[in-house]
Amino acid sequence: TTYHQVINVLAKDNWPYKGIMTYVITHRLLSNQDEVIFTNEQLFDLIQRLKRTEGKNIWICGGASIVNQLIRLNLIDEYRITIIPIILGAGVKLFEENNNEIKLKLVARDCYNGIIEICYQKR
Repeated sequence: TTYHQVINVLAKDNWPYKGIMTYVITHRLLSNQDEVIFTNEQLFDLIQRLKRTEGKNIWICGGASIVNQLIRLNLIDEYRITIIPIILGAGVKLFEENNNEIKLKLVARDCYNGIIEICYQKR
């Protein structure tokens, strides 16, 4: 869902992750592109495989479904949350009620064009 939002709404004509290998977790059968791999691999298996490869950090861009799966698997070290100044009134909660408490510490914050980005790491 996030991938389709990026290519159809947020960045129609300009892929924002040029130069970064991107994995899209999907159940759809889509053809891989130069820097975009579509996979239905189990999330835990994909993350473990990527951790064994050479490179930098793994950055996950996704919605509540992916976030909550990663929380349950204890695979998130750092949370980067962007707050956009729009009150939707309804929608999907980012965090499920059955997630355990996770203590965090603020490590960075930024504000631009009314948008706030906050970064927390697990304590």
